Amino acid sequence: YKIAFVIHEGDMVETWNDPAQWQVASDAMATLENSATTGLPDGIPYLPAIGNHDLNLASNATDPTAFFNQ
Repeated sequence: YKIAFVIHEGDMVETWNDPAQWQVASDAMATLENSATTGLPDGIPYLPAIGNHDLNLASNATDPTAFFNQ
């Protein structure tokens, strides 16, 4: 397909603090990083945009992107 770049349009998970959902998302994005699945030495470059479900939106959250950053 000769894909040069991928942008993920947010909401990688449904529930921001569910580690199992983050693992599924990580495994899915790893497909882009894997030279065996992409046929490219460094995989396909990508940019994940954080969606509202990916954030801790509590007013007292000190690090709303903690799970995303992990």
